[in-house]
Amino acid sequence: MGRNVTVLFAVAVLLSLCGGAFAADIFVATNGNDTTGNGSISNPYATLTKATTVAVAGDTIQVRAGAYVQHLYWDVGGDGAPGAYITIQAYDGDLTASFVGESGAANTIDLENRHYAKVIGLDIAATQNQAYYCVKMSGCQYVELKRCALHDSGNGDVVKGNQGDYYLIEDNEIYRPGGDNPSGNNQGIDAGVDVDYGVFRNNYIHDFPDMAYYSKGGSEYVIAEGNIVYNQDPAWPGPAVGFGQQTDSKYMDGALYQTYYMVQRNNIFTTCPGGAIGTYSCYHGYLYNNTMRNCGTASANLGIICTRITGRGDKASTNGFYVYNNVFLDTRGEMPTVYRYHSGDYSDYQHDYNNFYNNGNPIPSAGMFDPNLEPNSTFGNPNLANQTGTATTYAGWKDCFRITSGSTLLIDQGTSAAGDDPQPAVHTDIDGTGRPQGAGWDIGAFELSSAPVPPTANFTGNPTSGLVPLTVAFTDQSSGSPTSWSWTFGDSGTSTAQSPSHVYNSANSYTVSLTATNAQGSDAETKTGYITAIQAQDYTCASLTVNTGTLKSGDHTSVHASDDTYLVVGSAKVSNKQTAQVSYTMNTGLGSLSYLTATVESKVSAGTQPLTVYAYNYSTSTWTSIATGTLTTTDSTANPTVSNPSQYISGGTVQVRVKAGGSGSTAFDHSTDLVKITAAP
Repeated sequence: MGRNVTVLFAVAVLLSLCGGAFAADIFVATNGNDTTGNGSISNPYATLTKATTVAVAGDTIQVRAGAYVQHLYWDVGGDGAPGAYITIQAYDGDLTASFVGESGAANTIDLENRHYAKVIGLDIAATQNQAYYCVKMSGCQYVELKRCALHDSGNGDVVKGNQGDYYLIEDNEIYRPGGDNPSGNNQGIDAGVDVDYGVFRNNYIHDFPDMAYYSKGGSEYVIAEGNIVYNQDPAWPGPAVGFGQQTDSKYMDGALYQTYYMVQRNNIFTTCPGGAIGTYSCYHGYLYNNTMRNCGTASANLGIICTRITGRGDKASTNGFYVYNNVFLDTRGEMPTVYRYHSGDYSDYQHDYNNFYNNGNPIPSAGMFDPNLEPNSTFGNPNLANQTGTATTYAGWKDCFRITSGSTLLIDQGTSAAGDDPQPAVHTDIDGTGRPQGAGWDIGAFELSSAPVPPTANFTGNPTSGLVPLTVAFTDQSSGSPTSWSWTFGDSGTSTAQSPSHVYNSANSYTVSLTATNAQGSDAETKTGYITAIQAQDYTCASLTVNTGTLKSGDHTSVHASDDTYLVVGSAKVSNKQTAQVSYTMNTGLGSLSYLTATVESKVSAGTQPLTVYAYNYSTSTWTSIATGTLTTTDSTANPTVSNPSQYISGGTVQVRVKAGGSGSTAFDHSTDLVKITAAP
């Protein structure tokens, strides 16, 4: 690839030796400040760009929960090193921090030419007002993208990489609605030109307008395994994933369009009208142990269920292409062409030990090869766990396509020859179960264990924190088709429902446990301190200051509950021509805050006026907007929850400011019926 990798590696090792001992956490938050912040948890930066300029090998950039409208362009700052990556991750849990690029930003997260870097657990999007991608990884080496949600990517692909080495894209959810940019580049993962030693593993890619992932010409030794690909736009005529084509000869090591030693294994493809897997010119491609359902359409000119194997006769050809141990399943009974290729553009093409089922209908012949003539393949119902089912999660889709004891056409019907590839010999199934478990390899993405296998327990709760009484909806996400469930909620409550709801009535931190059971055994998942129930208290105004406007006589001693009826001490009526601002001080007696909301009920005497509610941030010594709205002559209520509440209290005091009006010329009275906070330590 024209790089001095040896020199790069030596420099990286030196960096790790020098910088690893000083690894630090660098914090970014929505209320941070790039000028006055120092990157600590109490005084964070505001942007990823600022954090990357100070990060060194081994540092972790901890991103606090919140919605960020900004982009990262990592053009200043150092790289990580072997064993000392620079990591950007969601501090408060996966997907708690979301990023969308500003209008006009090329990419939301731009890692171009970075080395030894990780991005973990972020929700990353782009808009049609952006030029290109959610994440750009071009020119990178040793970069990892894990456990992220990547979606709605502007006018380009969701993830873009060119001319890089050693990519790991793992455990992400990647999607892009078909109407997002139907005329532009729309791949989920465009692994790009000249990418070597990339791994795409265990990603859930769905609702995409053309290709889910694509390795272009010049790429070598790329593995795609354990991915679930679902719901391709039917308007796209090509396959869901592919190798080769679309590049420039200067990247090609002498063979235009060609890729080398590419592997697709243990993947699940379902509802991909353009077909599952295709290639334009590949030197040694290995397609084995994939499960494909309802891929391709009988009416499409290029309709295919598995592979579109073509060469570019004037450019390069497909040479050495091996298709073994795959399930070709069409529950519609309209299975289109299984193998399709152009005469004269291939050589050393082998396919065998596959399973074909067309819902009882005949299997069509295909091009020059008829799958009916494959001597070691099986033909008939594979009897998967729920092969006509649907799901909305990665785990749910796996449960649909699991091999069962009734899958006799798959069990021990495969061949280990499918694994004779130049990649590392990691011969496991989509669950990580080693192959083989019986007398031989099983066909498809799953290997049936020779011993009974219990389920793997897992669950989520929503929400995981809030005020008491706190109602939490728990969702079972266990794999392995459990038949019974036993929950303990940490407050003596229990349930045997699959996905129960539970109410927490006392403030505390609660550990939740689920035991999932089937005929083969049980598995327990325990999440310590998973639920936080908060007991909050209301506080009303102790004193007020009129910042702008004239306080009407007597009205500051009462609060209007509604319709000018005075009930609670501590509010005001202010008259002014352009703006009215009043600051309210609440004495809580608390030493710290873990929860803070403000409630403001008010109206104006005439017309409409803008409303802004502020809280005083003692860490930055600034008034921070926490809510905006529009006031009319009828009472309305603003009730914002404050992010990072610990910064809004000092000496037990919390301050709230209410502003009505803007630059208009209409005189008005601003009647504030209620100002209070609800806070918890």
